[in-house]
Amino acid sequence: MNKFLVIAICYLLLSSRSLRAQSQFIEGYVLYKVSIIRPSDSAVYEGTYKIIAKGRQLRKELKIGNNYDDVMIYNYNNNTVYSLHTASDKRFAVQLDLAELNKKLEKYSNYKIQLGEKTGKIAGYDASKAKVQYEHDTVEVSFANDVLLDNNKFFDRFPGFKNLLLSFDYLSGDGTRMHFEADEIHETPVENANFRVPQDLKIISYKEYKMLK
Repeated sequence: MNKFLVIAICYLLLSSRSLRAQSQFIEGYVLYKVSIIRPSDSAVYEGTYKIIAKGRQLRKELKIGNNYDDVMIYNYNNNTVYSLHTASDKRFAVQLDLAELNKKLEKYSNYKIQLGEKTGKIAGYDASKAKVQYEHDTVEVSFANDVLLDNNKFFDRFPGFKNLLLSFDYLSGDGTRMHFEADEIHETPVENANFRVPQDLKIISYKEYKMLK
């Protein structure tokens, strides 16, 4: 066989391997371990944060201890968002204004990224560090080198971040820090039912919800 042909075949094989190494997270779920540190009482609260994705649909579940359970369902195909309340005495779904939510998150959109060094594996994925600089805060994140995001709304405070985040922090004005660390990542088909409001929940407006409080 012509040696130039052999070289060309080897080059194509190597190129295809490198292309396959980088995947796009379109469908599946990521489970994060969450820890919350409040400087006011030095207490540490633990829980989980699960993001389920299917194209332009997202379901985000935050659970802290036995007392806090927050579920949000986003559908960017029809621009709807619901907050589910499933406690025994309050079972309803609040329909929120997606445009208003996005407006509240605009302050997190103009950030700068300073890439750092590669680290070890997190949840089985090769990771690198980066610093995300907002106008008044800077947080350090770790991201999967070879997993790109299909939905630029995957993370509320990192809109448009191209890679799947493996660890990140949320900071609040009183000094409270929420730390998220990926524990499980599954790129797998998920049920459409995850993105539907359960039939036994009454759908109400945000105005109606405020009247109930």
